[in-house]
Amino acid sequence: MCKQCHSTCDSCDGPTERACLSCASPLILQGTKCVGRCDDAYYHEKDGQICEPCLHTCAKCVAKMNCTECVSELQLQNGECHTTCATGYYSDMGLCLRCYMSCKTCSGPGSNQCVECPDSWLLLNGECRPDCPVNFFKSVYGCQKCHYSCVNCPECKLQQDKRKINVEALLLSAQPVSSLQFVNPFNFITGLAIIACLCVIILFIVIFLVLQVRYLISSLYSRYNYCKSNVFIPKF
Repeated sequence: MCKQCHSTCDSCDGPTERACLSCASPLILQGTKCVGRCDDAYYHEKDGQICEPCLHTCAKCVAKMNCTECVSELQLQNGECHTTCATGYYSDMGLCLRCYMSCKTCSGPGSNQCVECPDSWLLLNGECRPDCPVNFFKSVYGCQKCHYSCVNCPECKLQQDKRKINVEALLLSAQPVSSLQFVNPFNFITGLAIIACLCVIILFIVIFLVLQVRYLISSLYSRYNYCKSNVFIPKF
């Protein structure tokens, strides 16, 4: 005996709304149920008027291989969900977005948010540059500031190579106030401590010498008095 399908079903193998085999337009078949729109983690396969499941890494999608949102802790990049963003992309609220064109890796979209640069490019204050500006030199860490005494050091590679003194820097370093700015605090304190120790030693030496002199003078004075008291003076 034939029985009526549920009102949402076009064909079915049972009387309930979850026993549909096909749906009456404009409903869409999702599993065995006819729905007005596909749930999250499903997409509408328009050719077959059915809802197909997304990949397990997708929270939402518009096609089997085209995610629009990822499950927790995954990052969306070009319709795919990854644990981390690929080189040249940064993570922003679950999305992998393109870095600025001069960055190899970055922390944000700006030109000054680069973390690494492409080969032969140099990092300076978050920016990737083809060469270092004036008063900077190339290093494995990018563009580094020249020594304060340098006018320019484009070819310097080692710290000692940067110390190219010019007349202006020499005059600057000769000024007492300016030169104090470059004194190592630790060396300065150590020097003061050494000077203080030397002063104490010299003071003890001076005191010792003063006491020795006083003792010598006292000793000579005693001998003089002794000799004076024992001098024989003949009586006439």
